Amino acid sequence: MILEMKYYTTIEQSKKLVELGINVNTADMINMCYSYTFDGKEYTNCKYKLRLLEENEEPFMPELNIPCWSTEALLDILDETIVFGTEEDCHEYTLHFGKDGTSYYMYYEDTEFVANNIVDELDFSCSTLLNCAFEMIVKLKEMKLI
Repeated sequence: MILEMKYYTTIEQSKKLVELGINVNTADMINMCYSYTFDGKEYTNCKYKLRLLEENEEPFMPELNIPCWSTEALLDILDETIVFGTEEDCHEYTLHFGKDGTSYYMYYEDTEFVANNIVDELDFSCSTLLNCAFEMIVKLKEMKLI
């Protein structure tokens, strides 16, 4: 049985966030890859080991370490409100998230109009809150809203 990682981004998700330009200093953990020398030969052990970062620690060596975000760190990246729309029809939207049965949801809802005025592109239902936050950040970045 393969368990889904719920508390921090996978290596693939982390690489995507870096590729999108998310500041690596917002990461609160790293997946560490170790490099060592034995008998004059250099080896790299890339069986990644997750390690929590100390405050103000800057261990990011892109060739060996991959920044990693916890659910809380991803939520910190998201703005509570965003402004979205055209010049003529621009609205403020508020972030909502929670759990509904066995899945989590996350969406931005228009704060100026009737309830349930949700931006379709920014409405996610996922197996974990971390996955919803990840998907939201990717979409907001693609839409140039963060």
